[in-house]
Amino acid sequence: MKDFFKVVAIGMIGIIVAIVYLGFLCKEDWCISFSLSKISKAVDFASCRELGFPISKSHPPRCTAGVKSFLQDDTMPLRVFEPEDDVSLGLPLSIKGEVLTESGTMLLYRLSERDGYTLREDAVPLPQGGSGQYVAFHISASYPKPLGTGGTLEVFEVSGTKKAPVEKNRVTIPVTFAPVEAMELKIFFGNSERDPQSLACDVSYPVPRRIAVATKDLPQAVLQELLRGPSLGEQNQKFFTSIPEGVSIRTLSWNEGRLTIDLSGGLTEGVAGSCRVMAIRSQIERTVKQFPSVTEVVITVDGLSEEVLQP
Repeated sequence: MKDFFKVVAIGMIGIIVAIVYLGFLCKEDWCISFSLSKISKAVDFASCRELGFPISKSHPPRCTAGVKSFLQDDTMPLRVFEPEDDVSLGLPLSIKGEVLTESGTMLLYRLSERDGYTLREDAVPLPQGGSGQYVAFHISASYPKPLGTGGTLEVFEVSGTKKAPVEKNRVTIPVTFAPVEAMELKIFFGNSERDPQSLACDVSYPVPRRIAVATKDLPQAVLQELLRGPSLGEQNQKFFTSIPEGVSIRTLSWNEGRLTIDLSGGLTEGVAGSCRVMAIRSQIERTVKQFPSVTEVVITVDGLSEEVLQP
């Protein structure tokens, strides 16, 4: 027993010596003490780069030292951190960054192939924030299958009016396209060219969306695409949505073919008239009933089903 305690004591002393050495005395690159000392010396982008910490290919470039990060240019009003230059894009397209808010501006992104063909173009409202503050944004969207292996993503701000838009603060990112196993699903919108007098309230028309096969919940993924509304290209083809902007999915639940979709309260805000109610229900039902396993659709709002979307 005494030998056992002696071995334990020697082991504990060894551990203490190792901690003291690694934490205070070791001067090698891989040592804790050296790393902490090195991190403390990084006080801006230049010192962070000189100390050899990793630099991302974001816009602007960002140097990361431990939990600290430094921008090469911290005055850029539009910052795009994802995707980085020459990243291989999968599905969906994901754009993350932050923008200096200004009254009456929107973000517009355009994903194009190298020959200039536009795969996806859309405008999104800026997040809410006080003037002069940076607010984070995250854009997620499907895009058609590219014919080439690479292209360009442009992100910029748009101000002014629809008739006289002003583009500014453009960020251009070269990208490549990763091979993705995907399926083409449909979402449904109204169309003012096919039904100019809006007589067919319960009729909606399909547009394609490419969704990765590996997506865990395909009905939720395709519903999220529906809630984002038609792209700018689809709007030019007279597609529109009757679903209010900003509606989000709270939960989806299955029960023997019945799909219950609980949406946020914005679904019923400002929605009046039996025609629009029928149009909203048509868009949602036709989108999810493309799955053979869905035989019935129940739509609730904030968990309440009484008279939701009833004419």
